[in-house]
Amino acid sequence: MYSRVDRSRYGQVSALWNLAYDGGWGLGALAFGAIVAGTGYSAAFALTAAVVALAVVPTLRSRR
Repeated sequence: MYSRVDRSRYGQVSALWNLAYDGGWGLGALAFGAIVAGTGYSAAFALTAAVVALAVVPTLRSRR
């Protein structure tokens, strides 16, 4: 992430990274728990796998 911005914006990049990381842990746990409560563990893990698979697409595109 740092290679994509000027040195003067490192603080913003760091803050954004930490916000996304910590928010993802919190919201992800809540969402996973809600899915488990409604449908069970199999559906929750299947949905998690699908989300991770979708996240691979922009990651691979950004490496080009």
